[in-house]
Amino acid sequence: RSTIVPTIAHDLVTREVDPTLLASLDFVVIGGAAVPGDVRRRFAERFGMRAIAGYGLSEAPTGIVRESPDEPISDTAAGYPMEPFEISIVDEAGAQVPAGEEGEICVGATTAGDWAGCWTPMLGYWNQPGATEAALADGVLHTGDVGWLDENGRLTISGRRSELILRGGANVYPVEVEAVLLMHPAVAEAAVHGVPDDRLGERVHATIVTSAPVDDAELRTHCAASLAAYKIPDTFTRVATLPRNAMGKVRKTDL
Repeated sequence: RSTIVPTIAHDLVTREVDPTLLASLDFVVIGGAAVPGDVRRRFAERFGMRAIAGYGLSEAPTGIVRESPDEPISDTAAGYPMEPFEISIVDEAGAQVPAGEEGEICVGATTAGDWAGCWTPMLGYWNQPGATEAALADGVLHTGDVGWLDENGRLTISGRRSELILRGGANVYPVEVEAVLLMHPAVAEAAVHGVPDDRLGERVHATIVTSAPVDDAELRTHCAASLAAYKIPDTFTRVATLPRNAMGKVRKTDL
């Protein structure tokens, strides 16, 4: 069994890797960042097993959502809460919103079944009582992530509230743009963030790691097939590697 990050999955499906080298694996979970559905489909085709997408965070401190292996691989949905958890979506006032409506993702302990009351989140942030109080308000963990639940309780993640790009008054969540960029065969890694702009407030910028030559015009055309025009990156920077922390997450403040 193994847990891998999306970068490893991408490398396994785009490089010359002998499938027999993974023959001993019988269960693989991909987490740590958004995972394009195309990468997971290619992984299953090459290695004969499905890599299960998951969602979690250090404050949990564990995985809390996994996709169902009985459903087709989704390009957008993260999956369903695992047994110890209940997921709720709340608005700015902290009130729960109906299925299909977007808001902040909150995590609480399930109140029914064998796992009732078994889970607790982090104790708090070191020497940050204000941030701790906000994160643990109302008896649930406020993740800072934005998403929505469908009528069956399946979670879709839009992005992090703190990373929201406001481009001319329109909201752009980087994770959505990153997922589309990663569907291009020449893009190995992508990190999207806002850059200051006198007219629009912010423009969309993408920092990418490429595995083959590709120009900006081709990338914009690729994005236009899946994204609204205002979400398409205005500019691109190519780097050899993206800066990451000890958990493998991209340090966007460095970018």
